[in-house]
Amino acid sequence: MNSNLKYYKIYISSESNIKGYVYINIFGKINIDFDIETNKYGYVVFKKTTKVLRTLKKNYSKGIKLIQKEFNLLPLNNFNFREYKTYGW
Repeated sequence: MNSNLKYYKIYISSESNIKGYVYINIFGKINIDFDIETNKYGYVVFKKTTKVLRTLKKNYSKGIKLIQKEFNLLPLNNFNFREYKTYGW
């Protein structure tokens, strides 16, 4: 992954370079692995993407398997998570 897109600094919604708004407390209450930060461009990202995917697969495996089966997808990974996001709606 491009290093500019990865975690860069702490998310502070009042900073002028932050793009959008995220209720970070919601993610933290779900699991500490879903820690939210910003990248170099001010977009919100997960701080540790590998932990997020691992925790997501562990905690939501039933739903992920249903989506995978229904839409004939490959197992969830870093490259096809957008398909799961789309079909999960």
